Amino acid sequence: MFESARTWAGTPVGRAVLIIFVVALGLRVLTVAVVRPDPRDGRFDDSVWFDSTARHLAAGDGYVFDPTVWHGPDGQPLFPGETKLSPTALWPPGYPFALATVYRWTGNSITAGQLLNALCGAATAVLVFAIARKLFGQAEGVAAGGLMALFPGSIYFTPLIMSETMFVFMLAATLAFFLYFVLDQQEPHLDAIAASGLLAGLTAMMHFEFIAFPAVMLVLLGCHLGARRMAMPAAAFIAGAALLFVPWTIRNRITLGETIVSTTQVGRLAVQGHDARSE
Repeated sequence: MFESARTWAGTPVGRAVLIIFVVALGLRVLTVAVVRPDPRDGRFDDSVWFDSTARHLAAGDGYVFDPTVWHGPDGQPLFPGETKLSPTALWPPGYPFALATVYRWTGNSITAGQLLNALCGAATAVLVFAIARKLFGQAEGVAAGGLMALFPGSIYFTPLIMSETMFVFMLAATLAFFLYFVLDQQEPHLDAIAASGLLAGLTAMMHFEFIAFPAVMLVLLGCHLGARRMAMPAAAFIAGAALLFVPWTIRNRITLGETIVSTTQVGRLAVQGHDARSE
């Protein structure tokens, strides 16, 4: 096994993967070491929610909203007198659950959560290389992966305890898997198609904006297979995605009394985005 790994590392593809990963990881770990945003320092941003929710998950409290962690610019509590934890669907549960797993084993270490982001960012650069290489060629893959490794926005987000970095990783992983194991196959296996649906569901559980993208993947699958051959593949894909959407929707119905497929932010964000006063 080690011999084959060394042989692979000596190939053009192996060298490209290793260089892209090492450069991407090094830059992100360096950023984590230098830039130290702390979601527990009284700030008001999304990282406060992700950190708090993950800590409660790690402690076994469930997927809950904690009013005590929120403070305004003046340091005063935003919800004075409120201490009760309540079930929430404010954000999708994917990143909080991943972060909670890390917190569980590291004593709620923010640095560990940031290093998880660093790994996701480095892996994303490799996946971008793999996608571009398959679609366009080796040189284009190296260029795309290298640009992703050096992309300032990706590096900047690494120390932030927020879902964007893991979402982009899951998006790249979903697209790479779908490209290599479904669209690149003359007769893709149903289990690979179902796995693509599951990955699409996981990605949507990181960022609810992705919730409509599985439909795009189904269209691409239909273009690849043809409409007459789509019944079973479409069912397999939908079943894979349903493994995540159905339990989440049932949980929301039971705990919140509403049939929420995505999050409770959809209406508010729609109003914000289409309000005439939005900038």
